[in-house]
Amino acid sequence: MFNIVITEKGGKPRVEEFDQNEITIGRVQGNDIVLPKGNISKRHSRIVLRDGKFIVVDLKSTNGTYVNGKRINSPQVLKEVDKVYIGDFTLTVEEPAQEEAPPEEDMNIDDINDIINEADDDDDDDDGDDLFDDDAGGEDLDFEEDIGGDFQAEEPEPAPPPKPQKAPAPPAPKPKRKKAATPPPPPPKLDVDLPPAGAMNARAAVFSSVLKALQGGDENAIPAADDNTLAKAEGAAEKTLQAVAKKLAGVNTDGWAKEIASEVCGIGPIAQLFEDDGVTEVFVNGPHLLVCKNNGATEASNKFFSSSDALDLVLRRVLQQGGQQFDAEHPVGEAHFDDLRFDAVHQSAATQGPLVTVTRSSHTPLHLDGLVEEEVLSANMASFLRTCVHGRKGVLVVGTPGADTDCLTAAIASEAADHERVVVVERTSKLSVQKPHVLSLQAAGTCRARDIVAGALRMRPDRLVVSELSGGEALDVILAMTAQQAGAIASTTAADARSGLSRLETMMQVGAQETSARAVREQIAAAVSVVVVLTSYADGTDKVTEIVEVSGTEVDLITTQELFVYKNDAFKAKGTPPRFYEELQKRGIDVDMGVFRD
Repeated sequence: MFNIVITEKGGKPRVEEFDQNEITIGRVQGNDIVLPKGNISKRHSRIVLRDGKFIVVDLKSTNGTYVNGKRINSPQVLKEVDKVYIGDFTLTVEEPAQEEAPPEEDMNIDDINDIINEADDDDDDDDGDDLFDDDAGGEDLDFEEDIGGDFQAEEPEPAPPPKPQKAPAPPAPKPKRKKAATPPPPPPKLDVDLPPAGAMNARAAVFSSVLKALQGGDENAIPAADDNTLAKAEGAAEKTLQAVAKKLAGVNTDGWAKEIASEVCGIGPIAQLFEDDGVTEVFVNGPHLLVCKNNGATEASNKFFSSSDALDLVLRRVLQQGGQQFDAEHPVGEAHFDDLRFDAVHQSAATQGPLVTVTRSSHTPLHLDGLVEEEVLSANMASFLRTCVHGRKGVLVVGTPGADTDCLTAAIASEAADHERVVVVERTSKLSVQKPHVLSLQAAGTCRARDIVAGALRMRPDRLVVSELSGGEALDVILAMTAQQAGAIASTTAADARSGLSRLETMMQVGAQETSARAVREQIAAAVSVVVVLTSYADGTDKVTEIVEVSGTEVDLITTQELFVYKNDAFKAKGTPPRFYEELQKRGIDVDMGVFRD
């Protein structure tokens, strides 16, 4: 007798008792444990009790079986404290009480092979990855002996036709015959040209063998990224590909050795895609679908990873460099690699495999005049924002999702005087402020944004620039803007000016829970003079669609006045200058009233 404790994510644990030596786990009836979720394979895994030891075996499932956050590739003996992760479920085994007996030796290789063979014989799950078993430990992997068989993909069995349902009784003896409704067109698909399934399986096996050869027996090791290791990886991949070349007839494998080596020692096809200067973002929707944002347009790439394991290795390398774990217990990670920002989700929490969004930092020098040439804003808008910077007025840049607020924020900050010491706080190194005295701090990884903002203020800045306000750090920024940091510039994400101010208010209340809402609104009105809204359009262009003055507060509302708008494909001034222009004139700052007249 033994018990399996099953806990669904966010749910309560349940206990199932068994008096047999083997149980199967899957999403369909017929398994001993049924986990009816979409990320569970029909027959996902088995737990075997042999010689008083529990062994978990993955049945070539699509999303894998994990023990303590690590995906298993062969039968693994479970300890009492081990946790087995299958989709959204965590399983633990409560071992049966055992009579005293002399200690047993570890299971020998024959026992393990028996379990592997039983798993292969018993596996009828057609929705798994079905990658080749790779037991070789070095470069000299004999594919004929160790993998064998043909690399041609098996044709999937046709799905059984739906069971006919009894039609309701007709209201009349002779109902009129109706024309069949025209089915809706299928949804558009991203056009991806991948090699045949058999070739993809072969490439996954080659990657696995090269990785094992470089790991030196430590399956958790991440190979070095130096030129010597890269050359070894490419040589091993080339040798192994030659061994299976006859089984890849008709498949163009040019460049595969270099690509596999890049996965083992670098960041794989992601690096290749960013060689194109027009690519600003890459979306990895699983190992075999990479989508690029290229010059504002979204397009699928013909590049791909060898397997989920190859993508997982790349993400572990990037996140480990940032001091983060990346496994089933830590399924979300953010890190920076060179000038790229990685936002990743582990395959234990994503049915397609690991997911990642990679964003390139922009180091292109930009000024407001350059954005006018690109028709992001009008010349009158640029002149007004330049006056705000010279007059040290607080500016909040609000961007809709997808808008390049970093570019606009950097352009506004670049209007500061050359003698000013500018301190920039950002989550990714993307702001290219073109000033001689610029310090850049990053609030990433385990560093709290509030701590970084506090550190920035101790750097004695003449002007503070904070990108992507998203939490309690907003309180510190606004308080600094009302005290010693006049003329600070900050950005956040929202749909419009009103939403941006509301979000700022919410973030400040998170940072100071005992402060009244009215006091928070008064602080915002005192700190922020102007809100600039940048909107991203479907064609990939960005436009400044709104510039408003923050004029004060009334009871439970921050009051604003529209100064500029973008409507009907045209930038327009509303005709009224901001109230603070009178103050700027008294301080001797030149202001141009003409910018408010179309």
